[in-house]
Amino acid sequence: MTIVTEGDSAIFKTRVRGEAGSEKPAATGKFEGSDVCADVWPASLDSGEIGFDKDQGIVALAVTFHSDFDNAAKGGECSDV
Repeated sequence: MTIVTEGDSAIFKTRVRGEAGSEKPAATGKFEGSDVCADVWPASLDSGEIGFDKDQGIVALAVTFHSDFDNAAKGGECSDV
């Protein structure tokens, strides 16, 4: 994975095998006990660089998909995408 900054934005790029998003957990109609897809990438940032106490460990970026959890803004729907 690579991370670059452009102005005040950080751009994360990664490579996947196959088609990104082709595998996702089936909706169960409930939040607890459902399957979740997640990827976690450790970074070289120190915890103090993002507001935590210094030298408490590295920062990791986590991305998850939960088919029964919809966090779209302003009433949008994103749980099936």
